[in-house]
Amino acid sequence: MAKLDLTGRVLFLCADPERIAQQLAGTDLSTATAGALRDDVSTDEITPMSVLTRFDERLGRVPYVGLRAGEKSPIGMDAVRNGGFCVTVAGNRYGKGSSRPTRKPSAS
Repeated sequence: MAKLDLTGRVLFLCADPERIAQQLAGTDLSTATAGALRDDVSTDEITPMSVLTRFDERLGRVPYVGLRAGEKSPIGMDAVRNGGFCVTVAGNRYGKGSSRPTRKPSAS
């Protein structure tokens, strides 16, 4: 059986923006110290629509830049990559719905 090796940190998408800031500054949280997690994290918060049309290094620069915690957007460009995060933990309904329109490719 193949072994899955996850080398890196766990990012807890906390409801408290200060706990997210602590993680981005280098503090590792656990399920016991993370506190309440954000529920209903939408696909728009996970990856901005503006980069989904590109399949290059920009996609890896923007995870969670649209995430709201309280009244803040605590995650900026390159924060997840620079923090060495490889796993994300969130509350209920992670990746819920999408307001993104679906379009058929135009025939050329």
